[in-house]
Amino acid sequence: MSAQEYIGSVEFQLHQVVTALNQTYATDIKNTTRKNNGKLHIVGEEKKQVAGENALITLEGQVNSSNDVFFIIWKFMTPGKYKPVYKSENRPKGR
Repeated sequence: MSAQEYIGSVEFQLHQVVTALNQTYATDIKNTTRKNNGKLHIVGEEKKQVAGENALITLEGQVNSSNDVFFIIWKFMTPGKYKPVYKSENRPKGR
């Protein structure tokens, strides 16, 4: 990833999505070295199943970048330790 342009990051807890109005949590993409990085909308949908509960998360966003864009979702494990759980496909700029 060192050859990629870092746009920014968003950190949130699942309860912020589930308890938000219409289960839609909106937040700015943060990066201390850039301004106007864009905004991310996280939409949650609870799916109840016999064996427990699952959550379906949809990410919608607008980023300010001149390059193709992708994102990685990391799961918090312990302080300072995260585990990647999903990497999106590259989205061409302007889409």
